[in-house]
Amino acid sequence: MKKKLALVITGGAAPPLNAIEPLLKTCDFLVAADSGLEQALEYGYTPDMVVGDMDSLGNRALLDTYPPERVKIYPVDKDYTDTELALDEIASYDRRILIGGGEGRLDHTLALLNLFEGPRFPDLWISGREEIFPLDKSVELEGVPGEIISFYPLGSRNIQFKSRGLKWPLDGVKWKEGELSLSNRFTEERVSLERGEGSLLVIRTLPDPPA
Repeated sequence: MKKKLALVITGGAAPPLNAIEPLLKTCDFLVAADSGLEQALEYGYTPDMVVGDMDSLGNRALLDTYPPERVKIYPVDKDYTDTELALDEIASYDRRILIGGGEGRLDHTLALLNLFEGPRFPDLWISGREEIFPLDKSVELEGVPGEIISFYPLGSRNIQFKSRGLKWPLDGVKWKEGELSLSNRFTEERVSLERGEGSLLVIRTLPDPPA
């Protein structure tokens, strides 16, 4: 039997606690990738495992509070990012969510986006300002008129989607690899996306936290 919900918290800009606390309260396994340990503790949650080369962990003494079997330290020179290694730890779970990783180094951001086209992809990525997820089926999304939403094609296959409730419909769009529908907008409270073929990466801007 597969396991349920697992989260990875990584370094970089992270969402406010109120945006993700329901996930933290219900997750079955929590992994921190490198400095994601400090972010997890700032949220008030203790990870079940810590993974990475620890080159960006500000206080390595935090690792001393964990038994050795709950810490996996890798060399700095390696083929995969700390986030990818952390996602490997939760590969058997039904739902895998990545938290953090926003507004950091551009190469790390590109590596995170590239996850969605490889075997380590999360079902959802919540960065400091966005909610990002792959879409390979027809769905309805709830929002508010004027809400910004963007779409990025995954892979080079023929991609066909139809939409209802967007300012710029996706019907008939000839997607090319690397192109995107940037800053589209909800015109209704519900947007329908009907898949014909292929996959899109959906990027939704998170609402500003309350003052």
